[in-house]
Amino acid sequence: MSACLRHTPSGPRRRGGRARRGGVQQFQRVLRSRLHTLQTIVIVLPLIGLLGTVAGLSNSLIGSTGVSSESAVERQSALQAMEIALGTAFDKSLLAFPVAIVATLILRWILVRLSHPQP
Repeated sequence: MSACLRHTPSGPRRRGGRARRGGVQQFQRVLRSRLHTLQTIVIVLPLIGLLGTVAGLSNSLIGSTGVSSESAVERQSALQAMEIALGTAFDKSLLAFPVAIVATLILRWILVRLSHPQP
């Protein structure tokens, strides 16, 4: 027998073939079953970034009450608190949005692969 053939109960069979396709189909089934989780992540990540931005902006506005104070120390303190809150707000967005973009690209790649399987 040739090296590319192997014996099975039903006789010799070429390597790969049906067994490889079965593995690919099983992998596609696993991907489809996990697709919902990835879609949820893609939807939720930008919302987390937006929530962080809104919370940070809200905190900066709450801290802005001392800006109109006549005391230079209180004004300086209020401005520093606003800077920290705004930094937190934008840091959340800068973290969540790129991760969401990468997750979206991965999701798109998987969807294309599942809709156009390789022979």
